[in-house]
Amino acid sequence: MQLLRSLKIFAVLLCVILMFVACKKDKEEPPRINPDDEIEIAPPNLKSIQKEVNAASGGYYIALPALYNKTTKKYPLIVFLHGLGQMGNGKEDLDYILNDGIGKILKDKKFPPNIKSGQNNFSFIVVSPQFSKKPSAEEVISIVNEIKSNYRINESRIYLSGLSVGGIVTTNVAAAYPTRFAAIVPMAGVEIDSTVTSKSEQIARAGLPVWVFHNEDDPMISLFFPQQFVSILKSFKPSVEPKLTIFPYYGHDAWTMALDPSYKEEGRNIYEWMLQYSL
Repeated sequence: MQLLRSLKIFAVLLCVILMFVACKKDKEEPPRINPDDEIEIAPPNLKSIQKEVNAASGGYYIALPALYNKTTKKYPLIVFLHGLGQMGNGKEDLDYILNDGIGKILKDKKFPPNIKSGQNNFSFIVVSPQFSKKPSAEEVISIVNEIKSNYRINESRIYLSGLSVGGIVTTNVAAAYPTRFAAIVPMAGVEIDSTVTSKSEQIARAGLPVWVFHNEDDPMISLFFPQQFVSILKSFKPSVEPKLTIFPYYGHDAWTMALDPSYKEEGRNIYEWMLQYSL
């Protein structure tokens, strides 16, 4: 009888000890979060790549989400094309990319690390190639292919944007490859030559979403050209109506405000607007 009582006491003590150990272990080791599900809070990591991708580009800057090396998921991509003032050889000239446009946003750590679209959280990979001359559509596409080959890119979410000459090139590339991009955002420049109608038709027929930015009093490129471009796009009745934002300012720089994450229309900045669309 004494032995049975002792065994019962021992069993109770053992249960108490096991429960204590289990609780302590749970407290010390919280459930692990899959890195793919973590929300980015740190600024993207910006690095320069000196590599001759094609005859027009000898290097680029790329910004990767801070957790990129811990994850396995694929990311949306923004390819941003610079203007005349940032042209260079992709080597010692490469830092020009950081003086303006999206490169400056990234350098100043103002680029949003996480963007919510619907119920989902996204973080962009951003590439800013440097060109030594105005690139052809094929040379821009070769940059896109270079990034796709070396980084985990969600191919249904590739977006193209650019400022000034880069905006003109953006519309040229979009017309030549309208099904390669989920949306485009030209700033302070669109195609303005005799091919504008045919190129606009290619973009519109593909249903490619377009958001154009321009200053009302731009001394470099007349407001008439983006107005004409958007008007022609609309004449083809695209499935997504193009947007034209005209800032009431003098000067060529329509991109600083457009790229600012705090600038929103209808509750969305350009990054949130882009993510509405995928291929």
